[in-house]
Amino acid sequence: MQAITKHIGSALLALFMAAVLALALVPTKAFADLTAGSTSYDFQAQAKGEVSLQDVKWFAMAPNMTHKGIDVSEWQEDIDWEAVSKTDVEYAIIRSSFGVEETRLDKKWLQNVERAQSVNMPFGVYHFAYGETVKEAESEGKQVLHALQEASLSPSAIQFPIYYDMELEEYKKTDAKSLQLHADMFNAFKKVLNDAGYTKVGMYSSAAWYKDYFSKTSVEPDYIWMASWPISEKVNPNTFDPYYFAPDNFRSIGIGLWQYATTRVNGIKGVVDTNLCRNDLPFYTQKGSTINMYRLYNKWTGEHLFTASVQECSDLEKRGWRYEGVAWRSPKESTSKVYRLYNPYSGDHHYTTSKSEYDKCKRDGWRGEGTAWFSAPSTEMPVYRLFNPYEQIGFHHYTTSKSEYDRLVKLGWRGEDVGWHGLM
Repeated sequence: MQAITKHIGSALLALFMAAVLALALVPTKAFADLTAGSTSYDFQAQAKGEVSLQDVKWFAMAPNMTHKGIDVSEWQEDIDWEAVSKTDVEYAIIRSSFGVEETRLDKKWLQNVERAQSVNMPFGVYHFAYGETVKEAESEGKQVLHALQEASLSPSAIQFPIYYDMELEEYKKTDAKSLQLHADMFNAFKKVLNDAGYTKVGMYSSAAWYKDYFSKTSVEPDYIWMASWPISEKVNPNTFDPYYFAPDNFRSIGIGLWQYATTRVNGIKGVVDTNLCRNDLPFYTQKGSTINMYRLYNKWTGEHLFTASVQECSDLEKRGWRYEGVAWRSPKESTSKVYRLYNPYSGDHHYTTSKSEYDKCKRDGWRGEGTAWFSAPSTEMPVYRLFNPYEQIGFHHYTTSKSEYDRLVKLGWRGEDVGWHGLM
């Protein structure tokens, strides 16, 4: 009962902190509207969600900090992702879970992931922390893994990092032992995800919060998601340094995302937190420049099918195929085509970048289905191809996992090296 009361209190505190983040965590004279000729930033406008990107134009002084996104949870209720995709929102950070328990998923997690994928909206993930020990932080990492498994999200299906949001009062102790404990907690959370193949793990923090509670520790985030909200005091746009109040290692780590306001977005009830992203970081993917490659499994034949079509994916699910999530992403266009064929005698599908192989299969009775998707450059993530000499259906398999490739070769499959390349 005490634990339940504690978590309820923590949740209420978290809501309060979100409402006053700018006042509590950001130095008073740090931020202002830098747009020439506009009115000063107004907290009343902020509360109503009427802040536009022009009101905080100075954020673009950070390197390439120009791309708008949102972060969402069950508090936004049912989101119309189709409507969101038609706005200037280019990506989303979706809350997966909160707390230590292994089944404490955000109520809208699965729905938000599925619908964001359906409109090809790039996204990342965040977990709201309650843990107070290294063991509990590890449990929170496992909680995120559980959420990712529930949503069938492989590492390649998540374009943006997974963030650990440590903003409760419990993390404000400044004695050396507590500071190192909090760093050890983050590192433990990150290790759980890294060990499972999720290699982009970041921290959500304001500059002042990080400087006071983490900068003198051995904390090792890959990226920072920085919360810094403007206030209505003007500064000189010619001399203002948006990194001024941040610790030195903020620059070297890389502020990947900058949460700057709450705004109104078509398709979402009420207001939603709004962010800017640097496009010079490896996880940034421009909306509309890639497509998801969906993977399905036919339990009757053992075949795995890959498709870029949301409609085909949905139709096959209705027929009993098992949806296994996004296998990888592909560029919307490139000079390297991946062709798809169908064998009407076995019901099997085959994929190849070789036009000569495609034409030969057609001569042998396969039905050519044209270009299915495009391959990414050879510098990107390899998609391996294998042949199973013991099967009549589904005798080719494709995977982005080198360990799976090597394991199947040891079991007797014939490795055929890289079939094409996808995007992380």
